[in-house]
Amino acid sequence: MGKLIGGSIAVVLIVSCLASASAPKRRQVRFADVTKQARVRIVGDGHGVAVNDYDGDRFIDIYVATKDPANSTLLHNCGDGTFKNVTESAGVVVKAGQLHGNAWGDFDRNGRLGLYVGNWNDEAPTPNTLFEQNADGTFRNANAEAGISDLPPTNSHGVLVGDFDNDGWLDIFAGASRTTPLLLHNNGDGTFRDDRVRSRMAYSYRSQFMSTVDWDEDGRLDIFVSSLPGGGAVNRLYHNLGDGVFEDIGAKTALGEGAFQGGRFADFDNDGHLDLVAPDEWSWVPWGYFVNRGGRLKEIGKDNGLYRGPDLVHALAVGDYDNDGRLDIFMATEAGETALFCNQGGNRFKQANAGLPPLPGAKAGSFFDYDNDGWLDIFVAVSRSPCRLFRNLRGSNHWLKVKLVGTRSNRDGIGARLLLKAGGLTQMREVSGGSGHQQDPFIQHFGLGKSTKVHQLIVKWPGGEKQTLTDLTGDRTVLVEEK
Repeated sequence: MGKLIGGSIAVVLIVSCLASASAPKRRQVRFADVTKQARVRIVGDGHGVAVNDYDGDRFIDIYVATKDPANSTLLHNCGDGTFKNVTESAGVVVKAGQLHGNAWGDFDRNGRLGLYVGNWNDEAPTPNTLFEQNADGTFRNANAEAGISDLPPTNSHGVLVGDFDNDGWLDIFAGASRTTPLLLHNNGDGTFRDDRVRSRMAYSYRSQFMSTVDWDEDGRLDIFVSSLPGGGAVNRLYHNLGDGVFEDIGAKTALGEGAFQGGRFADFDNDGHLDLVAPDEWSWVPWGYFVNRGGRLKEIGKDNGLYRGPDLVHALAVGDYDNDGRLDIFMATEAGETALFCNQGGNRFKQANAGLPPLPGAKAGSFFDYDNDGWLDIFVAVSRSPCRLFRNLRGSNHWLKVKLVGTRSNRDGIGARLLLKAGGLTQMREVSGGSGHQQDPFIQHFGLGKSTKVHQLIVKWPGGEKQTLTDLTGDRTVLVEEK
């Protein structure tokens, strides 16, 4: 895979962490602001970001949704360290509304990613848009052919994709401002069915953060939805009962309260269960880190070293930026304060003296390896100034990336769980279909620390089948096709 980088480094950001007794010594990792060199020119109310390799050239591309649809941008990764704005030429154009959540997915199983864009505009509600990709890399508005052009607008702040009935076809979930959320069942013939009533989902006022997550580890994707307080709003954890029917169990969990604007489900303590970081937008204390104790959530945000500053967190990203085998957390507040928290092990974090610049109006963020050098970079969508790209200048640790291709399961592997054993650590990832107005790459990134070998990689597909690979060499990308 390519490692070409274009342009000179303008601003170098130093990141260092002190080691704790439970974590190996950290190597210094540096970031550089390469926004201009990479030709990432996006200005104007950036609210949502989805990063994935939409054209299959092995380089991650970027789509940014903005409140002014004229500024929404598809950036094609040229593979030489730069991006090209292909919004118009690719046909990914929305002319009205306010764009927020968006998500990639191979909806028709043809090996090409489509894009679903949520439209949130309370004053003049506008329908969401499904773009399907043509064979030449361009896109078409597929609302009519998919049978969803007559659906009423839902004021969608966030959207997700996932195969909620495990039939191998990706479905779509879109949050709603003043009505029941939209669940579109993929019929497998290019059309979708409105399953809002059948799914038994309930209204939740101005839904914000949401995520696909197999919470009870039964092989079926559940959905968590957080809403702003007021209007009778409650947070909902939709437990998937099978066949596209859900039960709201949010009130029975620690997730029933809180106004979570952004967040990520991830295994921060390497115990094989999904924890949650989702800072409370309406709280002035560091509330919103939930550790998973075998299916029971416990909030320990006041005690684990996480602190988000004196303002409301909008952008949040999770990734192993130093490749030490533990997932770290990046946060940016509405006022612009940025923070990078190094995972010290044992559900403890230490804020790095990163030197990251203030990013007022930061709305969404993602860790992803845009230059294919094996080190996670940071992209931040910003609403009142240019969006920013920070390149990871690398350390000395090793890594492995895993790309899944489903055959019986959905082709993107959404909902699959990966268990990796290397260097004395066991790491777990679940391929996510999105986190509301943010979607990370489907390709999974693992830091290996000083280990150059992976002892074992287990892939549990959504349908329940398992594949095991052993004795893998690190510092490369492994393709795993479902058998």
